[in-house]
Amino acid sequence: FFKNNQILRNFHSKNIQIAKKKFDSLKMTPKERKIYESYLKNIMVERSTIETLREEGREEGKQQTAIKNALNALKLGIDVGTVSKITGLSLEAVQQLKA
Repeated sequence: FFKNNQILRNFHSKNIQIAKKKFDSLKMTPKERKIYESYLKNIMVERSTIETLREEGREEGKQQTAIKNALNALKLGIDVGTVSKITGLSLEAVQQLKA
C-alpha cells in the first residue's frame, strides 16, 4: 500500500485512509496546515450544531406528543392532576390546555 512514500489511491482500508490524511497533512506548509485545521474545526462545529438541533427536535417532538396526549385525556374527562402525572407536563401547563 505504500509506494514512493505515498499511499496508493486505490487502497480502500479505512485505517489506511486515515493514515493517508494524516500523512498528507504532515506534508503541508504551516499556512496550509492552519487552513486545514480550521477546516476540520469547522466540520466538528457543524456536526455538533447538527446533533444539538436533532436533540432539540426530538425534545420538541416529545413535548408536542405530551400536549396531544394531555388534550386527548382532558377530552375524556380525566382530571388535571392525573393528566399531569401521565404526560409529565406541569399542572400549570395542563390547566392552560384545559382553559
